[in-house]
Amino acid sequence: KHTNMKTKSIILLFLVCYNLNYSFSQRAAKRQVFTTNLEAYQGTWVYKSGTEIFRVCFKIGSIDSDESRIFGACLLGDYYYSKNNVVLDSYSASAIPLVYNDQSREQVIIFASNGKFESVNYVRPNELYMNFYDKQKKKKVYSGEILLISPTKIRWILKDDEGDYDEEDWVESGFSVPSDIILTKE
Repeated sequence: KHTNMKTKSIILLFLVCYNLNYSFSQRAAKRQVFTTNLEAYQGTWVYKSGTEIFRVCFKIGSIDSDESRIFGACLLGDYYYSKNNVVLDSYSASAIPLVYNDQSREQVIIFASNGKFESVNYVRPNELYMNFYDKQKKKKVYSGEILLISPTKIRWILKDDEGDYDEEDWVESGFSVPSDIILTKE
């Protein structure tokens, strides 16, 4: 009887350890985001029309999120905007984070990627999806796009997110910066 009880205890201990190990490994496993052609977008892009200047700076960074359990390459950026010779928004290139994670998420102004989970074969190299934080309107949208037209031209498209909003979450539509323009690489 004593040996039988000892065997049951060992089996029970093994099962508990196995379940703990399995649940920790499930929680810790992150999925890789596959990207391509991010180098083509890296650098500074500008749009000028009359007294309006909109400049965007992109750096290749990495996403490493415990919350969404993903990792991989991405573009991180910020923008400068002036109208009628008045600077409305500016940035310092050195202040752009190089990692998009759970701690830096709120400081990231522009996040862009063409990442896919399946493989690099599904990635569209000339199309990025973009999250954008409008500094003047203090709102973040997740429906932006950046299209690579040529090695020196991109199309910048901001869209308001669609969906239902609670009254306290509602933000005025539109943006304080241009929302559908062509930018040229500087």
